[in-house]
Amino acid sequence: MERVEEFLRGFCATLAAGKMYPVTHPQFRKVVDTTYDHLQEILNEKGELTIGLIEGEIVYENRVLFKLSQIFELLITHSKKKSVEKIYFYPEAKKEELINFVSFLLSPEEVLENLEERLELAGIYHIKASRLTTPEDEAKKKNENQLTPYESALKDLAQFYEKMAQSPSELFQIQQNLKLVLLIMRDKLAGKYRECLSLTLSKSYDEAVIRSLNVGILAITVASKLGFNPEEVLASGNAALLYNIGQLPDGKGKAEPHKSAKILLKYKDTFGILPVVVSFEHGQRQALLEKKSVANYCSQPHIVSMIIGLCESYDGLLKRGGTTQSYEETHRLLAKEASGELSPQLLGRFLKIVKV
Repeated sequence: MERVEEFLRGFCATLAAGKMYPVTHPQFRKVVDTTYDHLQEILNEKGELTIGLIEGEIVYENRVLFKLSQIFELLITHSKKKSVEKIYFYPEAKKEELINFVSFLLSPEEVLENLEERLELAGIYHIKASRLTTPEDEAKKKNENQLTPYESALKDLAQFYEKMAQSPSELFQIQQNLKLVLLIMRDKLAGKYRECLSLTLSKSYDEAVIRSLNVGILAITVASKLGFNPEEVLASGNAALLYNIGQLPDGKGKAEPHKSAKILLKYKDTFGILPVVVSFEHGQRQALLEKKSVANYCSQPHIVSMIIGLCESYDGLLKRGGTTQSYEETHRLLAKEASGELSPQLLGRFLKIVKV
């Protein structure tokens, strides 16, 4: 990771130098030489390097580099102008290709044609770039920009679930749907759960998708208020959107308790281990609740499992007409649904955060 960060710093320094000097200037050549050396070290070790740029954030190996995104602002800004959302560096990349790619990003011209063809015309064959949407989608984007952040998140989440159901072999594109939802929840919806409930949606969405998003908004809000760091907050929201992904009726009115955990286990390298843990503990709790016993429930479930369980119960209470209930009544009902498997302190803090 340190080598990748060092390369990205050098890449941004090269962009900055390219704005001040021609590519033949000794000062520019000095910066690009160092940057290229860092790139070669990474490529010799890993074979290739892929960087994602999503909603103003840098993503590497499914990790959002929160602390470094401001430092990489120049890279993010110029990539966005070219609608570049993913950059691939391959072992055969030559220094001149890196220079040409920097010139490509800094050029003022709008790129409407195929990105790969445009890069090859510039003599860049071993550095690739891609966009998640094509220029033809811009009209659609303008229409989508008229959606509320809540409905935009619903739309992306519904698309994510639909594509996941198809058991895709290439997960990068649908990952972006999920990451967009997480960023919208973090930046625009956190702390606004009650406001979202009162929104009138412009079209129908599956109730399961709405419920999932509501639980995710609550989870991100609670995790943030409890003092989780930025990565942990997003991880909690990620788990909230994924933990119940496989709980669909099997035609007999029941769902396999650990179906979601089994699905997520296959994709743990993509979505992380936390959704697997939360899903397993949730499935275990549901199975025991059917037997009307939680005696064998995890004695110490993961804190995120407990938060999501509370969020799910709270959302369910409000859907059952609990919006007019008193603080005491909601506390009593939540405590009853929690069945004693979480600390009173966490329940008390949860209720203060959601301001029942």
